[in-house]
Amino acid sequence: RDLHSFPTRRSSDLRNLLILGNPGAGKSTLLLELARRLLAEAKASPDSPVPVVLGLARWKADPGGRWPRLGGRTPDAGYFTRWCVSQMAERGVPRPLAAQWLHEDRVVLLLDGLDEMPKRAQDGFILVLREMQGQRGPLPMAVTCRTAEYDTLRPQLGVQGAVEIERSEEHTS
Repeated sequence: RDLHSFPTRRSSDLRNLLILGNPGAGKSTLLLELARRLLAEAKASPDSPVPVVLGLARWKADPGGRWPRLGGRTPDAGYFTRWCVSQMAERGVPRPLAAQWLHEDRVVLLLDGLDEMPKRAQDGFILVLREMQGQRGPLPMAVTCRTAEYDTLRPQLGVQGAVEIERSEEHTS
C-alpha cells in the first residue's frame, strides 16, 4: 500500500499493528500520519487514547549485550513500562500521568524502528512484548520494521496485523 490508500484506523481497533516496508518506503512517515489521525480522534473524543511516538533506537543494551540498569538480567514488562514513562517524560508528560495512561491503556504506542535496534536489544524488546501480551492481551500499538528484518523476526512476534508499504514510481524519482 502507499500512504494515500492507508485506511483511517480508529484507536479502538489498533492492536499490535506492524508497518512494514523497504528502506525509504515511508514507514516512519506513515506512523506519523497515523499519529496525526489518532490525535485528531483523541481531540474529538476525550475517551480516545493519545498517540505517543517513540523511537526504538533508544531501547538499548550496553555494547556487551547486558542491561546495565537490570544488573545484566533480561528486561520485563515493568522495565518496558518504566522505559515508556521515561520517554514520555522527556517529551513533557509528567511521570505519574504517563504511568497512569499506560496502566489504563490511555495511550496508543507508535514505536518506530524495530529493525534499527541492535540484535540483543531487539531480542529483549520482543521478549517483553510477548510477556505483556501474555499478561494483558494485544496492546494498543503500531511498530515499524523493514520487511527483510521482519521475515527473520516473524516467528517471535505476536502481531495481529501488518501493512506493507510499497513505493510507487512517482515517489522514487
